[in-house]
Amino acid sequence: RGFKMPSEAASDAAEVGGCKPPARPLRKFGLVNAMVGLDVARAAAASNLFACGLTEVTLVLGRVCDEGCSILANSLAALSEETSDAAQAASGFTSRLSTLRLALGAAGDAGLSSLDAAWAKSGPLLEHLDIAIGDATEERIARVLAGGKSAGA
Repeated sequence: RGFKMPSEAASDAAEVGGCKPPARPLRKFGLVNAMVGLDVARAAAASNLFACGLTEVTLVLGRVCDEGCSILANSLAALSEETSDAAQAASGFTSRLSTLRLALGAAGDAGLSSLDAAWAKSGPLLEHLDIAIGDATEERIARVLAGGKSAGA
């Protein structure tokens, strides 16, 4: 178990250790936690994680079910709608995402289908989409690999 460090203590520790905020914007983001699920999927979608300027996102979410997978898929599909200059100016975000890795422990066939459809819709925006779905059947995985672009289903 971890502990929560008060923000003042974290600030002091950063000063003592010589840590400084990065001079450049963050380009890569990853979250690995076997205990999180639907709430994190909702937060990722609500915060526009896939379209906030990151080039690479990795989410390993042990308890994300088909519903959470669908929420993430909708965020992925929205990338294709947000690529126009007008849409980017209106949202304040610029999508630069080229690599998305998702490992979703409790998602199954329905979740895999929603991600596959979103990947097809995203077109050439993403260079890589790696997917690991904990409860998908071998049959559904084979169909996606035979007909889809998903690399790591």
